Amino acid sequence: MRSKTCALFALSGVAALTLLTVHTIASRVAAQIQLLPSAGPPTSHVEARRRGFQSGEIVDLTFGRALVRKTSADQSGTFGTRFTVPSQELPGPHDVTATGEMSGITASAAFVVRTDWPTYQFSSNRDGTNPFENVLDPSNVSNLGVVWKESLGDVQIGSSPIVVGGVVFTNSYDGQVEAWDAQTGLGIWSTVVDAGQTLSKLAAWHGLVYTSSYAAVYALDARTGIEKWSSDVYGFPLSGMLVANGVVYDVGGDYLYALDALTGVLKWQSYIGPVASAPSIADGVVYVATGMSFSSLLAIDARNGDLLWGMALGYDTSTSPAVADGIVYATSTVYTPGGTVYAVDAKSGTPIWTFQLGSYSFPSTPVVANGRVIVSAYSSTDNQLISLDAATGNVVWMVSLSGFVGNLTAPVEANGVLYFGEYDNQLLALEASSGAILWTFADATVPTSPAVADGKLYIGSFDGDVYSFGLGDDIAGSKP
Repeated sequence: MRSKTCALFALSGVAALTLLTVHTIASRVAAQIQLLPSAGPPTSHVEARRRGFQSGEIVDLTFGRALVRKTSADQSGTFGTRFTVPSQELPGPHDVTATGEMSGITASAAFVVRTDWPTYQFSSNRDGTNPFENVLDPSNVSNLGVVWKESLGDVQIGSSPIVVGGVVFTNSYDGQVEAWDAQTGLGIWSTVVDAGQTLSKLAAWHGLVYTSSYAAVYALDARTGIEKWSSDVYGFPLSGMLVANGVVYDVGGDYLYALDALTGVLKWQSYIGPVASAPSIADGVVYVATGMSFSSLLAIDARNGDLLWGMALGYDTSTSPAVADGIVYATSTVYTPGGTVYAVDAKSGTPIWTFQLGSYSFPSTPVVANGRVIVSAYSSTDNQLISLDAATGNVVWMVSLSGFVGNLTAPVEANGVLYFGEYDNQLLALEASSGAILWTFADATVPTSPAVADGKLYIGSFDGDVYSFGLGDDIAGSKP
């Protein structure tokens, strides 16, 4: 791949700091404003600190043109407050300005709105939905076009993309991890962590990117690709990395491992049996679906690895549980009467409902969004996307697909749009509420789940290509 010099970028979770000093003509008094953090998604809570204003005056804080806070300076002209980034603000840099009502003194700093996709199925609970997306929606997604396409040659993309701080990260079946500029597609770095081996799905946290192979777990510097640490616990390439609260959770060799995310030091390990899926976490509990044969859904204390509860699933599962609103949603293969979707109480492990998908069907990791549970499933007779009521398991809609869907390719949702890739045919965007197909792209074979971030759609293909899709002037060839 091409290697280009890239400007430094800010990663989600990094407490970046922006500072700008402005001198007013009238008073020549220096006013300063600090934002912590200086990047994040809409609805982020931001601390603003400032000094150099008139003693006791009211100061208006605006985000772009929107007033987000009024506050008062103390006797020294200094104050601090918190504000919430408006939900409608689009990705990109925005001016945050403090203006003294009496003095007219102003100071501005930049806040960068980003809607990152930092791990498989977006979040550590694996619900598969980006709640911050506010560019793509059912009204405009039909206008998606290719922004850029980059190729690794004959090497297949082995993992769902993740997007953090304006950078797209992928890995491939030859043991290498790649970083691409999200705007241009130019390669930033490529690092071989385990030559010739398949790597697990990626995750990013605090400036590090994590993956694993059969040999080890790896943490790479997200800016440079340089290995920061590796831990020789077993990994499993079909699973995915889980990072939460400074801990990396990895499955492999019949064990769930907990490692310090900054150092790789082993904190604990727990025997769980063979696992082929990425674990999930919610409210201090790790959920994992075991099984290369008879399967179980396990709930494990994230602090020490103790088993809290377990329940039997079907014959096989290679999909991740999704957790939302106190319920764990899982899928498995049951040859008779068929593949199954399960809703289980997250605290007790008590089944709430099950839904049978049909004989010899293989369902995907579920998506949970807006009161719906959506899975793909293939069988000997049909390939489908199925939407179920999250509370009852009743069918809301069902769509038959022409291509082979595969249980390792899960749908994802953002802002009312469902995105899904067929193994042997096309990429689709559907209206999440109805299942109506809004857009298709037929030139990519998609073995991985997509990612939606900053108004763009990203996928990796079996052909070794990485795609970015967007709207308007972002589309390749649309600019003069």
